[in-house]
Amino acid sequence: GAKDLCVSEPLVKHTVYLFKCEDCVLKVSAKVNHITLDSCKKTAVVFDSVMAGVDVVNSTSCTLQTLVKVPTITVDKCDATTLILNRESLDCEIVSAKSSALNIQMPGKTDDDEFKEVPIPEQFVSKFDGDKWTTECMAHSG
Repeated sequence: GAKDLCVSEPLVKHTVYLFKCEDCVLKVSAKVNHITLDSCKKTAVVFDSVMAGVDVVNSTSCTLQTLVKVPTITVDKCDATTLILNRESLDCEIVSAKSSALNIQMPGKTDDDEFKEVPIPEQFVSKFDGDKWTTECMAHSG
């Protein structure tokens, strides 16, 4: 896998699509419309800004890092995905389905604090209350 791939002069209207990449690192050094990782393994993407969003599908052990801004990240049918958000992207909407071991690394409260890692729940409990079904994250005690 290539460790020094770079999309250096993309246009805002461009979409970056990675398919079946393995053990690669890609740097996208300007604003693009969309980024998709499809069926990738051990692949990392570091990007400046994305207008529409980022999709990760059917992938394993992938890492995404935003340096400027991303509005939406979708993770579908993936295992061991890490999303590294900067302070400007903390309002990002993250949609996940059929995925396990999804973790978000985010900055601490101040610039001097270390990044903290937050797991996204993958187990849910649904209950019928007599009128409707409600679903909540599974709470683990220990």
